[in-house]
This record gives sequence, structure tokens and C-alpha cells, in this order.
Amino acid sequence: MRNLPDKTSTEFSPVEQSFINAVTYYKRELLLVDEGEKATTHFTDRQRKALVKAGILVRVYGKGGCRLHLSSKARRIIERREPALLG
Repeated sequence: MRNLPDKTSTEFSPVEQSFINAVTYYKRELLLVDEGEKATTHFTDRQRKALVKAGILVRVYGKGGCRLHLSSKARRIIERREPALLG
């Protein structure tokens, strides 16, 4: 039986660590998109597709079409890392 890290540990699975790294890397652009700017001005088509697939950005459909917004999980990571930027 292998030893699994408990929930209080700072160790993350490779998938979780990849998610955190991507959010940290694109933090400035993600905050701009979250404030209402279009994702097309900050990300290429390929980047947008990858960020949606990873769950960092989510599609929100409205009267004017589809917009991309920051997911709640990505927002929590940004708030935990840089709380002064959001307030």
C-alpha cells in the first residue's frame, strides 16, 4: 500500500500542480479577463482552448454570445497567492 499525502500536506498531484502553475503564470492576463476585458486580446485561440479545457476559464453564454470568465477554483488560487491584487 502506498502512502498518500493527507489534505493538510503541501504536496499536490501533478495535475493539481500543473493547474496552479498555469494560473500563476497567466495571473496578470486572467485578472484582466476577470475584470471584463476580452480574452481574445490577451490569449491566442490555442491558449484559450487549453485554459478552458484545464478548467481555468469557463464559458458563460449571454445575449451577446459567449464570454470567458475565471473559474472559481482559479480565483481561489489567485486570492491565496496575491490577496492584495483583488481588493
